[in-house]
Amino acid sequence: MYLVADISVEICAAKSCKLCTQYCPEANTILYSDEMGKDKGFKYGSAYVAAPSVKRSEAAESVTA
Repeated sequence: MYLVADISVEICAAKSCKLCTQYCPEANTILYSDEMGKDKGFKYGSAYVAAPSVKRSEAAESVTA
């Protein structure tokens, strides 16, 4: 089952685990930016969805939960 991808910069930048970029079944759809979280005052960067129509797997759902 696939769901629409949505990455919370606040959660991602706080954890900086990068699991979604490693385990996403669609290549080059979830990318990581070192500056994305830092510009909002976080210590780490954040992942982001490269194309807004990308879907995410159940594995990605468990990472963001």
